[in-house]
Amino acid sequence: MSPEDARAASAGEISVSSNMVASKSDGLPLRVRMDIEVTSAWLRVSQPEDGPYRQARSRVLSTRAGSVAARVVLRRRRAQRRRQPRGVVAASSAAERGRSMSAATAVKPRRERTRPGRGLGLRAFSPFTSSAKSAAGPRSRRAHVYAGTVPSFSPVASLQDLPVVGSTPEASTWDMKAKYPPSKEFEAAKDVAAFANHLGGTILVGAAEQDGTLVKYLPLNQSDADDVAAHFERSVAGRCRPPPLVETKRIPHEAGYVVAINVWPALAAPIGVRAVGDSRQGWGGDAWVFPLRVATQTTFLLPEVLPMYMSAKDRRTVLLLAKIPTGDKVRVHYQGPHGAKTFLWFFLGYDEERNEISFKRVEDGASQGYPIDRVASIFFHEREWMMLFDELPIT
Repeated sequence: MSPEDARAASAGEISVSSNMVASKSDGLPLRVRMDIEVTSAWLRVSQPEDGPYRQARSRVLSTRAGSVAARVVLRRRRAQRRRQPRGVVAASSAAERGRSMSAATAVKPRRERTRPGRGLGLRAFSPFTSSAKSAAGPRSRRAHVYAGTVPSFSPVASLQDLPVVGSTPEASTWDMKAKYPPSKEFEAAKDVAAFANHLGGTILVGAAEQDGTLVKYLPLNQSDADDVAAHFERSVAGRCRPPPLVETKRIPHEAGYVVAINVWPALAAPIGVRAVGDSRQGWGGDAWVFPLRVATQTTFLLPEVLPMYMSAKDRRTVLLLAKIPTGDKVRVHYQGPHGAKTFLWFFLGYDEERNEISFKRVEDGASQGYPIDRVASIFFHEREWMMLFDELPIT
């Protein structure tokens, strides 16, 4: 047994409470193995920047419909091996915007570790309560899976970025199509603009889905892959105004290619798509529509809501809010009547329709909402999210 295994075996169990994982023994183990299973497409492992562990390695153990099982190994930082730090390690999955659940196994002595082939014993808990419940799931073949911290766009550039067969990536940032007829120029421009007007996304051509689940890949030959890429580039150039940022990738897969059309979210939203009017209705010239991706569908913005999408500042604020993981601490700054004030709060999510950002205050544990349109700036600095507000009713 290695010194690290010996230390881990004598460390006792890890208790889970309020998003905390702390050793019951005198010292934290040098190595912690977390077997995690979550019902979500998004998975992350986190701790404060001054936490005692660093992520040594991780792999996905299995995927099933709507479920991810993963193993993460964390190692103690060298500078903190001789003192007893406060251990904070959590694995979180965001089921939907503004809500999250977390899961982690206890670190057990070697004689009590789960045997291969048995279910993963889990304790699932809310990030902000101490209530816990057990859960389990069977282990299956090792696989890769698309995983991210939030429902935000991550471009597909290589074979490793492709979602695994059997996973359910199709959501607000993914669209899978077995084929794409080159005659559908408006459809191609509409799909691209819908992603650009939302959080960005990737259109995969050569991927068959059923009810949002990736069933299999249907690689295209090189000629068809080139035609698909050229079709999207031509459609966007001819029909989208202002032009969105789009990149096409031909990814070798088995004996052919999968084409990924990566669409970045547009600050200059909304992106319009040119359509042809109907002369029988009184107008036969060009008309413009403004598509928007909503879950797995595309809708069109109505005239009365277009002004809400025309502010680059508000658009940037919403895009950055979507990148902050639920449960992360945010340093909030604002200039009050008696000078500048700074708070460190938990981010609970945001609601565009209600114009509200929700926080859980560290100092008293109270939950509080503040208006989105009071945010002056959001940025990430030294591994910490910063949020600057204009005047706020904070006492």
